[in-house]
Amino acid sequence: MNTPDDKLWQAMRFDHKIIFTEGQGFEDLFTAIMRDRYSDFRQVKPNGKDGDWKNDGFIPSKGLCFQVYAPEDMELADARGAEKVASDFKGLLAKWGQVAPVKIFRFAANDKFRGLGPKCEAALAKLRIEHPTIDIASFLAHELREEFLQTNDLVRYELFGARPPEVSSETLENRCFQQVLDHLLQQTAPVDFGAINVDPNFEAKIRFNSLDEPAATQLRSANYDGSA
Repeated sequence: MNTPDDKLWQAMRFDHKIIFTEGQGFEDLFTAIMRDRYSDFRQVKPNGKDGDWKNDGFIPSKGLCFQVYAPEDMELADARGAEKVASDFKGLLAKWGQVAPVKIFRFAANDKFRGLGPKCEAALAKLRIEHPTIDIASFLAHELREEFLQTNDLVRYELFGARPPEVSSETLENRCFQQVLDHLLQQTAPVDFGAINVDPNFEAKIRFNSLDEPAATQLRSANYDGSA
């Protein structure tokens, strides 16, 4: 039986995998999670020139079809994703729509917890206008994470194992904190260093981790606007 520390470890491993996984690796992870969460989830295996009829997986009871997108080149992800949204949805209706009604469409993109770009969002918005009877939306990494955290203990264990005995709860918490710090320090967007409310508990964590002032300021700003 997984312990709370095991689950925290598995959640950290999941986050790491999301950030560093593209293509088939992400689709395999998505499929493993959805199979456990929904008993009637079905993966569609590509078949020769017919492919998968633009349907990477579906839940028959809901009329829900997924198209998975995990680009390797994040610089081109938005433009290519917008093209994929439009072309795959058109292909889905032309092929799969003749077999079973498509009531819900989800563009399952590995956004690496950053959100979709404006071109992808615009492409989805256009589809919603053109097909008002179909529920059309994105399905992003944070939503897959929520599904993952509700999977069976055995599935999480099979995917990421149990917490190593030498790793303590305190170490796990510090690693989580360090992941957030590393992510923030890699961002290139300007940060508003205006007046920030001081949280005594948050400041205590900064002192405990012996952070230098630039890193501490980044975290205070992120905590203030809710992104940390």
